[in-house]
Amino acid sequence: ACDGADTTFTFSFGIDTTADLQVILITAATGAESTLTLTTDYTVTSANANDPQDFTAGGTVTLTAAPSAAYEILLRRNTAKTQTANIDDEEVEEGLDKLTRISQDLSEWLGRSLYLPKSETGTSMQLAPVATRASKYLGFDANGAPVYVAGTNIDPDHYQAIFDNRDYANLAAAITAIGATVGELHIWDAETLTANAVFPATLGVVIHKGGSIIKASTYTLTISGPFDAGLYQVFSGFTTVTLSQVKQVYPQWFGATGDGTTNDTAAITVAITAALASESGHLNGLTTYSHPCVYFPKGVYSCETALTADVAGTVIFIDIRSEGAILVAGSGITLFGGVAGHVKISGLQFHGGATAISIKTNNTDASTIEIAGNYFLNQTASAIKSDTVSNSTKLSIHHNTMVNYQAASHVLDLLSSDYVEFCDNWVEPQSTTVFVLNNGNAVFERNTCVPLGEITRWFQCNGGLRISRCGFSGENTVHSFVDFNSPASVLHVSDSSVFTSGTEGYGIKFYALPQSLTWERNTGTYGFAGLFWFDPSISVAEVTAFLDRNNNDIRIDHPDVVYAGADSNGVAMAVALEGRRSHWERPFDLLSPTDLVATFGGFWDATNSTATPAATTDTYGNSTYRWTATADNQRVEILWNTTLASCVTGVWYTMIETIVVDSNQPLQVVLYAGAASKSFNLPRGAYNLCMPFRFASNQRTGIAVEKMPDTATMYYGAGYVVRGVHYSTTYPIRWYATAAPATLAHTIGEECINSDPDAGEPSKWLCTAAGTPGTWLPTNPIQSANAYTTTNVTATRALDANGGDIAVVSDVLATLIEDLKTAGVLKAP
Repeated sequence: ACDGADTTFTFSFGIDTTADLQVILITAATGAESTLTLTTDYTVTSANANDPQDFTAGGTVTLTAAPSAAYEILLRRNTAKTQTANIDDEEVEEGLDKLTRISQDLSEWLGRSLYLPKSETGTSMQLAPVATRASKYLGFDANGAPVYVAGTNIDPDHYQAIFDNRDYANLAAAITAIGATVGELHIWDAETLTANAVFPATLGVVIHKGGSIIKASTYTLTISGPFDAGLYQVFSGFTTVTLSQVKQVYPQWFGATGDGTTNDTAAITVAITAALASESGHLNGLTTYSHPCVYFPKGVYSCETALTADVAGTVIFIDIRSEGAILVAGSGITLFGGVAGHVKISGLQFHGGATAISIKTNNTDASTIEIAGNYFLNQTASAIKSDTVSNSTKLSIHHNTMVNYQAASHVLDLLSSDYVEFCDNWVEPQSTTVFVLNNGNAVFERNTCVPLGEITRWFQCNGGLRISRCGFSGENTVHSFVDFNSPASVLHVSDSSVFTSGTEGYGIKFYALPQSLTWERNTGTYGFAGLFWFDPSISVAEVTAFLDRNNNDIRIDHPDVVYAGADSNGVAMAVALEGRRSHWERPFDLLSPTDLVATFGGFWDATNSTATPAATTDTYGNSTYRWTATADNQRVEILWNTTLASCVTGVWYTMIETIVVDSNQPLQVVLYAGAASKSFNLPRGAYNLCMPFRFASNQRTGIAVEKMPDTATMYYGAGYVVRGVHYSTTYPIRWYATAAPATLAHTIGEECINSDPDAGEPSKWLCTAAGTPGTWLPTNPIQSANAYTTTNVTATRALDANGGDIAVVSDVLATLIEDLKTAGVLKAP
């Protein structure tokens, strides 16, 4: 580098003469180079003080003027490509002359090549392999190194010519002059049409930022070849443009900003119209098209009016998609109207408006519509709707999120369609009716539906409906699950959780009887009224005939909940179903909190207690008890029956008794349930013991330790009994009350279970003579608890710091199920 003072610069490489040294002055800011002249601008002295003409060891350059700090000096060898020596041996001289000529040729070829400035070092200009650079533009990165940029619409054979619009008077002149030449026209500034412009398929068009095509008069624009532009406006004043070879059309090309403030309606409408007009592959005689996709880059697009007219067949054979663009709709508008066959709408966020998507196919056959991965928020009428003449439609709605706080709005309002798939969606409504289905068949699978407010019904169904593996939760009041009014259809609900509530909370309200009915493997609660409600217009005779016609098609895994209300048709259906069912069962992986039928933590009464130890809880937060043997070969047991008898008397169940124990020595522990028992030989440590058993009524359950050695201590926590599988065989109606029935007509064999028994009260009443209310016999009085121990074992209850029982934690069922899985009694799903 120069400093404005130094004039001398040394070099260490050898040269033959001073003429072989090149001194270059470089402007530091721009890299511009200027070659200085020997003698005029500088002189050269040898580094060999004994021989001033010997420059083999380098030397010193002395400038006539000192350059400022804005410059740099480059010293380089530039040997003349000549051979001037006269060698006596002609053959040797001829060889050297030939090498000199080769050197001169190479120098001439390199002089006509692309090369780096002499002052640059460290940058390689070697090209990448052909597979890397094929069909790409050659460019340079920030360090000046070669890069290979993929260009849109680059033909593998490359263009034969590049044209510039500024070389022609106008576009019409350019099209005429270029003709059929294969090439690419670059437009750099605004071009106003002076005539209809039709670019041939052989001519690609690239519009750079600042360039545009402006419509004038009624002139039209058709670009038949490849087209490329960035995300900026390139078309102005058009209502449509034909772009035959593009894969995607962007609203930005027509003036959309996506800034959330500008009204982008007109630009988006033209983009959609242009995509619909840019068809390819149209086969005569067949209604089939291939349109480019309309793609919305991320942004917020203000849409004050409809984007497409809500007229049948407006939007057809097109893909409209994004990766999260937000469309904010004006009040009361339908955003995408007239959606017909072979349309996919995906990745958009719809905010507000009356309806986001309106389907109108005019019953055109083979109309398939896919709506996927969108977000719908607060449409005042419906997120998605169809009119009454769109029957020939297969509609697939999946992986969407639908949130609505509008009470009068629907998620779906489908007045017609052949087949609807609604799968893997998240729905949060606050609607009177969430799904209106007047379709042929609808399938709902793997959806999560959470009520944001009070809901009258999830489904208003006038067609076939199959629901599987869905969750309909109960965060707010839901009065009914399905209102069904389609006598020629099917209604199948399985493997789902359904919660309804309120004084009119039903699972299904029948206004017509389906052709086929399934309700199986569902969990949840069905309000205060029952699973089924029947419109008064449906007679008992119709219910009976329905059951007779469909004896093999009806499947209900909970016949006892069908008639939880007093509706006569519900009772008739329950009686008929129970007469046809051999059994129903409920596996452990479908347990609910109502299946926890007994817990003994608060009812144990261990006698012969000694000093109370410090407060102790087991792993689950329950009170624990302790047995300590004071001699060898002791036996101790404790039995309970009060809680169990009051919970489940009069019904046959397969159940599980479970208890947690922890001992300091190996022990033999036995679980009891009535006549059943199971022995466990346990090493020292903590274990969860489980024993299945079949229970009828008033059977005691308990635990015992056999041959307990001296000083052995065992802690045991609260025990549980869980209803697992319930087998019933053609028994009559069962009621639940706190007293024997005093109203309604009853028949012999009906049972009334005491839902809140006390000691000494019957566990149930049995109807022994028909009548109103009939004759009811009390059975199975509730017994008291008993406890047993031996004189050589002390039994101690662990208390809290205040001397009271340690409280049992909630959610014992979840803990129990995990215990059952750990113990191997229950397999994890």
